[in-house]
Amino acid sequence: MNPTNRWSTVIHPKPEGPHELRFHRTCAALVTLEVNDRTFNLAPKVLQGDIPGGGTWRRTGAFAFSFDLSSRGAKPVVVTIFYCGEPIRAGARRSDPAPTAAPTERSTLTTKTKPSKPSEDPNDFDFDAEIKAEFEARRARIAAQLANGTPLAAERMAIYVFDERTDFRMPDTIKLLNPQFGPQDALAARAMRRGRLAQVPRPDATLRRDVTKLAPVVKDAISRAITEGLGAKSFDPTRPTDAEQLFRVFGRFANGELGDAEGAPTEGVPDSAYFFCLPEFALLAADYGPEDLRPFFEACFPVFVRATRVYYRAYSNPMGMRWSDYGFRRFTHTWEEVEADQSDQFDKLTKATPQQWRTKYDELLAACCLGNAGGRPYSDAEIHNTCGHRPANDSAPAQAPPQASAE
Repeated sequence: MNPTNRWSTVIHPKPEGPHELRFHRTCAALVTLEVNDRTFNLAPKVLQGDIPGGGTWRRTGAFAFSFDLSSRGAKPVVVTIFYCGEPIRAGARRSDPAPTAAPTERSTLTTKTKPSKPSEDPNDFDFDAEIKAEFEARRARIAAQLANGTPLAAERMAIYVFDERTDFRMPDTIKLLNPQFGPQDALAARAMRRGRLAQVPRPDATLRRDVTKLAPVVKDAISRAITEGLGAKSFDPTRPTDAEQLFRVFGRFANGELGDAEGAPTEGVPDSAYFFCLPEFALLAADYGPEDLRPFFEACFPVFVRATRVYYRAYSNPMGMRWSDYGFRRFTHTWEEVEADQSDQFDKLTKATPQQWRTKYDELLAACCLGNAGGRPYSDAEIHNTCGHRPANDSAPAQAPPQASAE
């Protein structure tokens, strides 16, 4: 997995003890840690290493580290984390005040050496166990809310089920979806290019293969979100009532209403512009996915376009938005305001053709990702720097401009 993003900070010595660095939960894969000029592989079994210039580091959780620079002569260090996927943000609090026991044996990986044998200490950090426990605790909280009749608990459970089925970190999905960041970053790049309507290339062979492979997994996750989360007997987005159920879940998710005050700040709310990969994937699956699944995704596509509008409105400001401006937060629009905006924006598309929905999507993504500050399209260099994706050499010529809008 090739890291496409980085996060850096400077850590200063603290005589009173280690410096704790914790990140909010997000769908990201931490790949390598660089401390000054030494690089460590962040594979789950690589738990600790020496810091050049004095001191040690150790991994205390899936998104947590401890840096001990209290040794005599230790100097400030530059810490850089390379990762794939959605943005990581420091500042999460430790859930349990007791420090994790240190491994009995150190495992490091530099650019020139191999890792040593992993520790056998039973107290070592267990990546899979921590992630699974995190999901189990989240499900238990939502189940209690359902039992108590808490508003939006069913929708919150639906998003939980979708996350559980698609989060690459979960042990039962990692073999299906990893490495998912190749297609995810390719989808992000396509969304960014929609500001240049005639310059969105046809998907290359690699992306078409990824879409074909992932389409059944994503269909299962969407269907389970409605049946297990909302308790529906079945789900078929070609039925208008079922499509509205799907919008009820993802629209409220996009509006920031499904966050849980007892959970992590990013739990149950969008946390980056990667949200725009949802309609992009549905569009590609409708065109290039398995034949029997194409009607499913063709019907889901308008729902995700509408949810994209909700997310954009929740973030809109007079200066417009760029891809990197999106993050996680609690939103302020009421659902009544969302419904009024949806009625104004999409009533004309109730009986629209697939091409009219695609045209609306192109227009919406141009506004969502480019903002109104001059409407400057992204260059290929900006796209690569943002999501690490370059157009493949075997991409077909760009698609023709969409037809006139339905509005």
